[in-house]
Amino acid sequence: MGMAASHNTKFLLTSVTVIALATVLISLAGEGVADGAVGEQMIYQCDFDENIGSGFAVDPYGCGATLSKDRPHSGVYCLSCQGNRDHLQYFGLVESLPLMPGRTYKLTVWSRINGTPLTLIHVFFHKKGKMSSPLRGARMQVPPSEEWRENDLVFTVPPEFDGGELRFRFSAAAPEVVGCFDDLTISLLPPGLKAEYHCSSRKQVVTVVVNVADYVEKVSLDQMALEVALVSVKTGEKLAGKTVTGLPSLVSDVEFPIDQLPGGEYEIVTSLRGLQDELLDSVKLEDFRVFRDPEWAGNKLGMLTAETGPPPPWPPVECEDNRVTCWGREYALSDMALPEAIRVQGKEILAGPVRLIIGDGTTNTEMTLSKSRHDSLQATFTASGVSKGLELRAKAEIEFDGMMKYTVGLIPKNGETATVESLSLEVPFKRQTASLLQMVLQASSWDGGLTADLAKEPSWELREFWPHVWIGNEDRGLAWFAESDKGWRVDKGPHFQTKAEGDVLRFVVNIIDTPTEIKRPLRLVFGLQATPTRPPHPRWKDIRFRTKSIPTNADVRWSNAAYDKYYGFPLAADDPTAFKELLASCEYPLRLMYLRHCDEGVPEFRYYEDRWKAPGTVYSLEDSGFHRHMFPVDSTDPLWQDFIVSRIHDWIAKWNINGMYHDCFGPNVKDGTVRIFAFRELAKRVYTMHRRLCPEALTIVFAQPYVPLISFSDAMLSGEMYRHSLAQQEYYPAFMSLPEFRVESVISLGPARMILPQYKIAYRDSLPHSVHAMGMFFLHDLTVYASWFRMDVYDDLETRRIRFGRAESIFHPYWGPAGRVTVHDEGLRASYYEKPSGGLLITLANVSPNDVADTIEVDLRGLRGKRETVLYDPLTQTESTVALGSGGSLPVKVKAYMMLLIQVGE
Repeated sequence: MGMAASHNTKFLLTSVTVIALATVLISLAGEGVADGAVGEQMIYQCDFDENIGSGFAVDPYGCGATLSKDRPHSGVYCLSCQGNRDHLQYFGLVESLPLMPGRTYKLTVWSRINGTPLTLIHVFFHKKGKMSSPLRGARMQVPPSEEWRENDLVFTVPPEFDGGELRFRFSAAAPEVVGCFDDLTISLLPPGLKAEYHCSSRKQVVTVVVNVADYVEKVSLDQMALEVALVSVKTGEKLAGKTVTGLPSLVSDVEFPIDQLPGGEYEIVTSLRGLQDELLDSVKLEDFRVFRDPEWAGNKLGMLTAETGPPPPWPPVECEDNRVTCWGREYALSDMALPEAIRVQGKEILAGPVRLIIGDGTTNTEMTLSKSRHDSLQATFTASGVSKGLELRAKAEIEFDGMMKYTVGLIPKNGETATVESLSLEVPFKRQTASLLQMVLQASSWDGGLTADLAKEPSWELREFWPHVWIGNEDRGLAWFAESDKGWRVDKGPHFQTKAEGDVLRFVVNIIDTPTEIKRPLRLVFGLQATPTRPPHPRWKDIRFRTKSIPTNADVRWSNAAYDKYYGFPLAADDPTAFKELLASCEYPLRLMYLRHCDEGVPEFRYYEDRWKAPGTVYSLEDSGFHRHMFPVDSTDPLWQDFIVSRIHDWIAKWNINGMYHDCFGPNVKDGTVRIFAFRELAKRVYTMHRRLCPEALTIVFAQPYVPLISFSDAMLSGEMYRHSLAQQEYYPAFMSLPEFRVESVISLGPARMILPQYKIAYRDSLPHSVHAMGMFFLHDLTVYASWFRMDVYDDLETRRIRFGRAESIFHPYWGPAGRVTVHDEGLRASYYEKPSGGLLITLANVSPNDVADTIEVDLRGLRGKRETVLYDPLTQTESTVALGSGGSLPVKVKAYMMLLIQVGE
């Protein structure tokens, strides 16, 4: 889904003297746009990542502008500019865009400005080397803010305009000022009076923002009058309103209280009058509702109690002494309430106890462990002790899915100041269980993360804070996570590092590495969770996703105005005919859902906008049947959680929804904190509520692999992080190693893995690229989200895998112990499915840039039934029956990056 900045917050039109100048240049030609546009029409969009324009130059005049990774508003990059008193600075040049004389446009841009009391954006025309005066009203003050803020600027093109460049000038007070910009859009506004509203539920105030630019040629601003009225839809009575005469600017705010209004639905009617009280135009805004004590507030849907126990598939927590058992795992706690042993599916992954080390670790920290509570949902332990002038108080809470939340307080004894030389967390892994590492960014899932092949290079470090680190192998591992590094002090060395010592690999989280005085209690919170967190969905290997040769039984259904009232929101269209047909289309029609975004048209969102609207990516909705945008929501807000859980519950109960696809699934960042634990509670509630209504439900999430969050899903979709690399380098092994691919797309975290191909733009209909993708996916036993590549190639190969019997077969990966298939050339890899009858389905993939000729051997011992071998080449789409040589040998030729599918026996 495309990314765009959102619409109005408040227009600030101020005439101020420019002190120092820095300029962003956008080149716009005067070619026409279709007249009579209905609604706002976006004509330019720039996010400085994907949408940057083929003609864009970041710093065409060498003034020092850069694309920066420093806390972008969305994606990976933002534009960073610096003030300068001496000369104008040009910070970018893009392709020509059309402007029409006499029409009104809106510039929206997100900004983050440091260190100045005065920053302006001006709009100028520039033609043949001459700069005009600022356009009428085209001047916007941008408040300084360390956090991202949304800014809107509405301007009208003069009737005499005949082409040229439109420049946006960033003006700052001092050279040390740095301005960062992101998610810039320019939209054509429809002709006529334009109005929209914003509600503050906390202040009980509504602000109507009105743009009169299309009428200033007829009537001057000081002779205009605005009338705004709130009219009850139920009674037709005007219950609130305000009149403003003599407008201060082209865009004006009209604000009035609503605290005395009864709950209900209203129309906001805005009228513009001119000379002799002539009615120039009138606009009616519908769907404004006032909510008083809504029925969904404070509901308990999806909440767990010890009596209800965990949702399926998890059994109740078991606890004996210092040992806690949950599905597939057992934790034994030390006196520090940290794991001293973790067994995952019967195998120990630690080489020793996890330790919180104060100082050099030579002085023992004596602590006492006690179990304070244990029920079906979690076990809680506390520990206390003394070390180096500090009292230590720790609490470990281990939930039914194996998530352990660890809270430790370091408290100076007797109120005195204590000095901590260093503080670190150390996790000693058995070397064979710690071959892969993955770190997770907070940003959207197609940004990717950091990976490391610890089997090849066990020494690794990172000198910045990331909120989630996982270490393990393809079958089991351990996630560490924290919401922020508040209270940390890491000045000398890395935040994270691994060290190999013989058969032990130590993972170290450095929290303090510089002598630090502790004058008041220091509280640290982090989590640990062993993986996999859950068993697979019982139907997962039998999923038939978008197959034609064999009937589909599962598909993701995106929002459509024909059957959805709002985009990605649980409410069917007013006419449910199409929605009923959709639900009957297959066994699992997975409905698109958002837990931390909301269609701007949802009345509850419009009313609680001041409380719910959050920073982050704003999506532009392309379907004209919906509203214009979908906004990020603060999913940590308890009222939002009550609302969205209630709405999803009612929707499921009414329509018997048995499948959901949660897009953009993951935590918000609020006040510099990645709200992992709060979003986990929302994900847990939705999952639990759904399973109570439909125990066999299927949930897929598109997400970053935050282990404590994706635990509450049956499958996790990924793959968009490869979009740019595949467009440039075409084949997965051309830009990443196989261990890197496995850690990002294959490792067993709990939910099943599903991958989305990324040949959407350059290679969508390419046969070789589609064959290569399917070879990689079959080689790793991945379920494929069939889209953005050749569907006939997918259907052909997926049908063969289904008919062979993937669901009842055992998968033998190329990275596992030696099995029935042996290859010799280092460019080839072979994985295979083995049925109880002994039949084999072998994926032979060439992961090198060279054609390979080799002879593979297939161990035929124990193989029952027919031994004929069928070789299928999807590149040529030819199938042949071949005879194996002595010892099961088979000569093969595989083109660079291509695959063969070989079936031995029935």
